[in-house]
Amino acid sequence: MAEALGFSDVAAQNVDACIQQVFDDVLPEELSCDQIPSRLVRNGVVLRVQVSVVRDADGQVAQILFGISDVTNLEEAERANRESRALLAVLKNPLPFQRFVADVNERFGSIREALHHADDGRARRELHTIKGNAHCFGLTDIAKRAHAVEEFPTIELPPVVDLEQEFESFLTSHFDVLGIRSLNGARHAPVRVSDTALEELEALVEKPPLQARDLSLWQAALRERVTALRARSISELLGPLPEQVQTLAARLDKAVELKVRGGELKVPPARLGPVLSVLTHALRNALDHGIEPRGARGDKPATATLELAFEETPSAWRVSVSDDGRGLDLAKLHAKAVARGLVEADRELSQRELCALIFAPKLSTADEVSEISGRGEGMAAVSEAVALCQGVIDVQTLAGQGTKLVIEVPKSLQEGPQDAAQDAAQDAAQDAPWAEPPEDSHGHRVDLGTASPGARLACL
Repeated sequence: MAEALGFSDVAAQNVDACIQQVFDDVLPEELSCDQIPSRLVRNGVVLRVQVSVVRDADGQVAQILFGISDVTNLEEAERANRESRALLAVLKNPLPFQRFVADVNERFGSIREALHHADDGRARRELHTIKGNAHCFGLTDIAKRAHAVEEFPTIELPPVVDLEQEFESFLTSHFDVLGIRSLNGARHAPVRVSDTALEELEALVEKPPLQARDLSLWQAALRERVTALRARSISELLGPLPEQVQTLAARLDKAVELKVRGGELKVPPARLGPVLSVLTHALRNALDHGIEPRGARGDKPATATLELAFEETPSAWRVSVSDDGRGLDLAKLHAKAVARGLVEADRELSQRELCALIFAPKLSTADEVSEISGRGEGMAAVSEAVALCQGVIDVQTLAGQGTKLVIEVPKSLQEGPQDAAQDAAQDAAQDAPWAEPPEDSHGHRVDLGTASPGARLACL
């Protein structure tokens, strides 16, 4: 059978071993049959292989029935259907999609830079974010390709280039609908300005200060007005992210109600954009790890609550992601960290230090890697984005009651961001829970995640 299906020598041996395992009838037949490849591609033809076990009157395995069908046209129809749904999602959210394309273009550039510096961790985080946000816009095939690249032990440039070309091909093929021909061709979103706002800006421009000492104040006022004109509502910037949460919840077979609070708040995309682009990781993490499966929520409401909230203070914007799930499994986090050699087995960690482990690159409590989670890159990407915005993170968790992630981003960047980030990293180093922190692209030891300088962590 393996020879008839055109397997290589090694693959044929594996299939023969699986077939023999079925006849041995030691393991459950479903488990044994699942090890036989169910999809093959031969000369451009896609074959689906279905395996069934035929038993005799005594219940012994008598035969194995192979059903082989040509599903080339079916898969092409399914691909076209996925693409149509993706285009519909884009047409519903044109401006967020333009920002998404621009963001992807920047991340591919960042991946190239990371690979040049042999920074595999940073490359993985950028790739992980591309994958998560591609899912939000229904670009399932691109997300799957990104996931396949993540499967490699080390990220290499050729498969990244292939992924980039696939994205380019999607844009080129649908230029008449999307209006974007390439990754670097995303137009800046138009800014709509009311007559009143324009008149206020003109009045300010026409009255420059007469004294040099007032020049900086006048320039600051101009910047403030322009920034206000560029502001967009959070709901507009999020695009299809809320819909993606419901899609993912259905895929995980979890009953979840998503509440978005403060979506009407207007913010400058340039300041809060890096954080908004990685929120998909925090939400997916809450859905997959935090919220319990159906029937396992005890006395809590059968439908879980996941809340995404936005607030503004005089000096900062606050973003929070909270769920009423099981809370962080701190014991498992600690065990995984010990197993990976991130912390010493005999070192006792505080609650605060245990919470900080969720930002450790490549550390996950998932037992298996899936397209949804399990690589330990998502929350590391969140901390990296917060650091880029010179923000801080609070993590609050209570066993059996849920987890809350609070991100605070200052409205004004500090002067000398590199020096500020390094100083904050030194302050955070005192709280670093792992004994041998990873290195960044310049070979420096980084505590509290490879890019989470100044992160402030707390546990209830």
